Amino acid sequence: IGKYKDSAELSYKITPKSLKATDVSVSQPSDATFDGMEHKFVPVVKDGEKELKADEDYAVFYTNAAGEAVTDFTNAIDGIVVTVKGEGNYKDAVELNYKISQKSLEASSLSATLPASEVVYDGEEHKLVPTVKDGEKTLKADVDYTVSYTDASGAAATDFANVTSEIKVIVNGIGKYKD
Repeated sequence: IGKYKDSAELSYKITPKSLKATDVSVSQPSDATFDGMEHKFVPVVKDGEKELKADEDYAVFYTNAAGEAVTDFTNAIDGIVVTVKGEGNYKDAVELNYKISQKSLEASSLSATLPASEVVYDGEEHKLVPTVKDGEKTLKADVDYTVSYTDASGAAATDFANVTSEIKVIVNGIGKYKD
């Protein structure tokens, strides 16, 4: 080139951008409450205004606190760790957390009813079993809730045949439902 002979060889490389860069954003999950629907958080990842593509620019992994893969996004789970890991032109990983909480038995869509509010003495045992529903769905005893019985003093009720002042039926949520 001109008065010079030989050549100089220079090199450079283009490196992946970090998902932790200040101009890269990852949407945040919201906690959910069990309602029988799937609550799988799907992150939106942007580099500035450009929306990145899942499985091309990043991969998403879902695990629990023990590091085991999560595949059930319907039932209650205390903590879901969402790992968004850069791929291709992006690197590093961002971890996000959310949970699917148990539904409260006090929720407006839940109801518990007894077949009667009063039983006349006839010498037979009358241990009334409540029907518990979530909307139209009838819940299952010992899966979704437990039942206990107390007398007027608060002690466990044991006599379901003789005259009593009152028997309280206590329904406690378990599994997907909480108290």
